[in-house]
Amino acid sequence: MIIVCKKILFIIMFSLGMVSCAQNRDANNVEKRDSLKFDIKAMNADKGKACYEQSPSFRGGNKAFLEYVQQHIQYPRSAYVRGVEGRVIVGCFVEKDGSLNEVHIVHSIDSLLDKEAIRVVKNMPRWNPGTLDGEAIRMNCAIPIHFKINQYSKKNTQP
Repeated sequence: MIIVCKKILFIIMFSLGMVSCAQNRDANNVEKRDSLKFDIKAMNADKGKACYEQSPSFRGGNKAFLEYVQQHIQYPRSAYVRGVEGRVIVGCFVEKDGSLNEVHIVHSIDSLLDKEAIRVVKNMPRWNPGTLDGEAIRMNCAIPIHFKINQYSKKNTQP
């Protein structure tokens, strides 16, 4: 029962901070929609519309993304003991072949949680790339990773 509640909480938390992607990192094109969701858009100055048709996505969709994160994240013990929690936003480029490159922190809450979020993202399988006019393109992506202490048991913490 407790495990089910934890998974439901995790799904709700993730749905509030869905993965948003874009083609460039120009800060002027970043619009904060609400406190838990960022929508990063690359605008075509000539046409005044988004430069892509399809954003990159985790293969298998959001449910598969959630399962991957739950299975692979290891809450750093020191952060767990100190009660550090929150959302780390990891930025990266999804290449034409779906691989993730130039993984970096966009929003930090703690260096240990940042390091763990980067580790998880770097080890992710290939994504479905973004497309423009039916062709795969390289796109910038912002991936929120939520750290909530009551989501993780002590066995999912690092020693």
